[in-house]
Amino acid sequence: MVITGSSDALGGWSPESAMAMQWNDGDIWTCEVPLVAGEKVSFKFLIKEAGGNVQWESIPDRQVDIPNSERATIVGRFNNDETRCTDGDANDNEGGQLLGGAISRPDVELSSKVQWHGKDVTFMRSNEHTSDRTGTWDTTGLTGTALRLVEADRNAGSWWQKMQVVEEHLGWGKKPDLEALACCSIYLQWIASGQIPCVESGGHRRPNAIAELSRLIFRNLERIGGDSYVKSHIGELELSIIRRIHPRLPSFKAEFTASVPLTRIRDIAHRNDIPMDLKNEIKHTLQNKLHRNAGPEDLIATQAMLARVTANPGEYSGDFVHEFRLFASELDDFFNASSLVDRLNEVKAALDDTQPIEEFMQALQHVGSITYRLSSTCGLMLCETSASSVEESRSGIIQLIVFSKTPFSAASLSQDSGILARCH
Repeated sequence: MVITGSSDALGGWSPESAMAMQWNDGDIWTCEVPLVAGEKVSFKFLIKEAGGNVQWESIPDRQVDIPNSERATIVGRFNNDETRCTDGDANDNEGGQLLGGAISRPDVELSSKVQWHGKDVTFMRSNEHTSDRTGTWDTTGLTGTALRLVEADRNAGSWWQKMQVVEEHLGWGKKPDLEALACCSIYLQWIASGQIPCVESGGHRRPNAIAELSRLIFRNLERIGGDSYVKSHIGELELSIIRRIHPRLPSFKAEFTASVPLTRIRDIAHRNDIPMDLKNEIKHTLQNKLHRNAGPEDLIATQAMLARVTANPGEYSGDFVHEFRLFASELDDFFNASSLVDRLNEVKAALDDTQPIEEFMQALQHVGSITYRLSSTCGLMLCETSASSVEESRSGIIQLIVFSKTPFSAASLSQDSGILARCH
């Protein structure tokens, strides 16, 4: 990924002289560019392939007025005309100026495990969902699992259909090799982030159908993990990839495998203490969509709706806001996007001895404060990346704590924060 534009520092619109960007975890690309305060800059992001081909953004030139300050932060997404310009250090000004009229969702991005790269949220007052798809299924040079995934995705528009594709490779009784595990992990990651969009596929597939597919995949992955103790071809690399697949699978708790799951949103959509326009938006954007063709985009839409109804305290009924918060929490749970604290509290409620969990939560507070101090001077991009990496590492720790006969102590974690990387 490179950036070029009207400024000489950006290469003067020449791809050959463009400023190179550095990749970070979460598919975030960053660079530092010396620009003149007060000047107007036009630019675009480009993808330079190894063979020399260049892919330009298919949107109008991005235009930003550089603030009169020592530092500024500009944030955008490839092929999305949303451009946010922040005056000063990014960590001091989280909101920023949003150019292009798109919806800004910093809170949404930070509250979900996967940074969203899909379409912006649209609140609908009628059924505007579509089965139309845009994309390229280029199989040139592909072989094995990668080829089969691309070919299968061509006919798999909805999330349920895409999960079926994964189940065919990882479901019960399958014996995936390292390539299959790696390709399916990447495929699930791109689906969860919206980079591979999900659309309507016709018919009604409630979330319980997807939860059942998730159960089949999870059971087989657990079986494969158990094989590592008796079969040499299952090694640490395979186990590491399996651990990365787990968070991308939806929950199959009893409440989500019920014949009619997530009924709270139906009750919310029929409340009499909210405006009719809002009722219609909830009904068509969330309720009907979830019960017909659920997908990761519904989690993003719910988070955006929650941010909207809580933006101005007192604007909506307190009971309504409370119920919507509960629904948003349920959906987080279904999409495996609950916070680590929520998961710890859930585990804690089922234990007789809660001391290991309490000690671990104290240790997390200590490690979290260290992470914040280290990253707070590095800008928004690095701060988000660090949070994501630590969150994934913490997920690895909680697995060890819950299932280990010898719990970690708060003291041991506090003294050696490097344990995060080892557990991850």
